[in-house]
Amino acid sequence: MNRLLIALLLTILPFCVVSSQKIDYFAFGLRAGAGVSTLHGLRNLSSGTAIGEDISVRYSFAWDVALVVQEGLGNGIFYQVESGVSFQSVSLDGLYDIDYKSINVKSVDATNVYVSASFGKKKDLSTNTRLFVSGGLYGSMFYSFMDESRRRVIRMEDTNMKGFDFGTVVSAGIEYGHIHLALNPQFGLVNLSRSGPKVFTRSFKVSTIYFF
Repeated sequence: MNRLLIALLLTILPFCVVSSQKIDYFAFGLRAGAGVSTLHGLRNLSSGTAIGEDISVRYSFAWDVALVVQEGLGNGIFYQVESGVSFQSVSLDGLYDIDYKSINVKSVDATNVYVSASFGKKKDLSTNTRLFVSGGLYGSMFYSFMDESRRRVIRMEDTNMKGFDFGTVVSAGIEYGHIHLALNPQFGLVNLSRSGPKVFTRSFKVSTIYFF
């Protein structure tokens, strides 16, 4: 929990500092993203809440929705904060429930709330069209895992997984008028496993933001 609070502080503090400076513009937006995600390192799992050998791990569906605040700092530089809900999943084969060894766990889903903060740069192509790149940090807290083989919600305290994540997020895309379209790789830096092999979140999404 202390690490999560530190992660959230590191993402929110720059916003407070930037907000105290002179800004070119201030915009609110709504974001929706969709793509794929996985848990990097999960294939090395051999003990814990589930057991298996020769585990196959594949990317699976991921999405997020969020509220967005963007501040223009001049010369095309901007600062952006997002707060929302994210869904990540991973497809598996060869992983079995430790209590019901005959049940092959095909998918594990995780839902979390997150905050992210990033700095970026825009380049004008025309009056209404701009290219942009940005990079920053995110902090998130998981509030449920779902074992899709049995359609059951797994309580955090019943897993070997940590309840928080912290990592980097990158964005690159195009902005036309009020619409922002981007590619968003995201790389978790926190080892989510409390024991056993190291496990990290990975996701790659396409997102759109509409700024009011």
